[in-house]
Amino acid sequence: MNLQGQPVTLAIETAFPTVSVALATGDGIVIPDDMPSRPRASDLHPALEQCLTKAGLRTVDVDRILVDKGPGSYTGLRIGLSLARTLAHLHGTPIHTLYSTDLLAWMGRDHAEPEEEFVVALDARRIHWTLARYLRTSDGIARIQAPSVVARADFTEIADRHRLVLCAEDEAPTSAQVVKLGVPEATTLFELETLAEVESAPLPLYLMPAT
Repeated sequence: MNLQGQPVTLAIETAFPTVSVALATGDGIVIPDDMPSRPRASDLHPALEQCLTKAGLRTVDVDRILVDKGPGSYTGLRIGLSLARTLAHLHGTPIHTLYSTDLLAWMGRDHAEPEEEFVVALDARRIHWTLARYLRTSDGIARIQAPSVVARADFTEIADRHRLVLCAEDEAPTSAQVVKLGVPEATTLFELETLAEVESAPLPLYLMPAT
């Protein structure tokens, strides 16, 4: 906790090409001066140290960790989750995980009508897509279906049943309305704590079928 007795939450986002970390201290949100440009442990750890120094805290002061477990860059996810597990091992800090599709759903929620279901899509490569379904609610979003991987033909059929598809910079093969979003940042995780699940030793989410 911080000096005022407020809980401290660390957020780690490494599923996307641009990675980030942030602290919520009760006094506000703290981000490093220099955010890492690539998911490397050698860059992520100093970014965390910058946040802690700016907040006058140590790793032992972190009360909980929010981390994106994917789907996304497997290397990036491995680095982010490794950092979370290390802190959990050292200090017993609980880890709360979210899906990368949760962040995109939150970022794009205002494109959906109230109480409308929509699809979040990520290009899984090899002619497969990752899909997750959400509902826009009065106070944010609700996850209806967790991410799963489908072949392109199945993706087209599923997505075309919905008015809205949210994705990153991928070219989604669907006749539905497609909204392209930017890259989520660690601070977005703070908005989604109600969707997070506690995991003692989370691993990167890999959904592709065996070939």
